[in-house]
Amino acid sequence: MQRHIPFQQVINFRDLGGYQATGDKHTRWNKLFRSAHLTNLSDSDIVQLRALDLNLVCDFRSIKEQERGPSRIPGTMSVNRIALDIWPSGARVPTEIVKSMLFNGETVQAVHDSQREMYQSLAIDFADKYALMFAALLEGQGKPALIHCRGGRDRTGFGAALILSALGVSCETITKDYLLTNAAPTANNFIRKMICAYAEDSPGRGKEDLAGLFNAVFPVRAENLVASFGAIVTEFGSIERYFDEALDVSKDARAELQSWFLQI
Repeated sequence: MQRHIPFQQVINFRDLGGYQATGDKHTRWNKLFRSAHLTNLSDSDIVQLRALDLNLVCDFRSIKEQERGPSRIPGTMSVNRIALDIWPSGARVPTEIVKSMLFNGETVQAVHDSQREMYQSLAIDFADKYALMFAALLEGQGKPALIHCRGGRDRTGFGAALILSALGVSCETITKDYLLTNAAPTANNFIRKMICAYAEDSPGRGKEDLAGLFNAVFPVRAENLVASFGAIVTEFGSIERYFDEALDVSKDARAELQSWFLQI
């Protein structure tokens, strides 16, 4: 089976199947997917998306993001679409970060600090949004689902981590899946295009210099995921209590998810 699923106009589209989970079981292939936005779907992409037989699409983008770039999912597709409107305080699109580093002198360390704070906010301030994601997954009773945001990195990365955690996947494996964003070929092509664009607009900055900036802030880092789960333990004492109290996903509900999305 294929982890990275190539689309013409969607980056970082991945299948969450094949991961070892609780009880010597593995996550099912072709059931849980994650990706970047679906704004520019080509006709070929739409055909490919239909073939996944999705029951649910959770869009973590803010309302403004969704208004600027509506998903190109045909109305003829019978799919439950949920707009979850997540935009943590201090969140910025990558281009804003790079401009701040180029023209305002923001340091790499300052960027990394703000990213950690954003991940803590995802876990605590937007738990109600991720609770809605789980409610929709439970309502779907094991039917295929896709979660996505703008780049399929942060909001989606944390959402995928929660789903895998509920299925009993180890922290080590969850982190490995999270870091696969850095290996997504289409995402890396996007970064290279941005480097070329900024080289033209930034006299005195060579592509090698710009590549260093982009490579310092674009790749997702394990410490961000550690920060979000650390905030959970600080606030709730354990991930189990977080599921029970913040996400309203009880032990029985997690067992239901495991019965649908795991196999021997």
